[in-house]
Amino acid sequence: QSVQKEIQLSLAIQAIELDQILSYQRATATYRVPFSTLCDRIHGKPLQRDSTPKRRKLTDLEESIIMQYIFKHKYA
Repeated sequence: QSVQKEIQLSLAIQAIELDQILSYQRATATYRVPFSTLCDRIHGKPLQRDSTPKRRKLTDLEESIIMQYIFKHKYA
């Protein structure tokens, strides 16, 4: 189902970019996608699943270094 939603969203964006549909409202109605999601995508906002959570305190590298340290000292 999420793949279908992504396809519909891509089609809506393509229709707007090719001037086949001139308004976001018409695109959302035609392709049945959320208005805010369409606007966010067109304006380059990253997907929530692709962005780093704000509550995350460590980078991947920092986390890896700490894990290596823990394993090194745990099994030493």
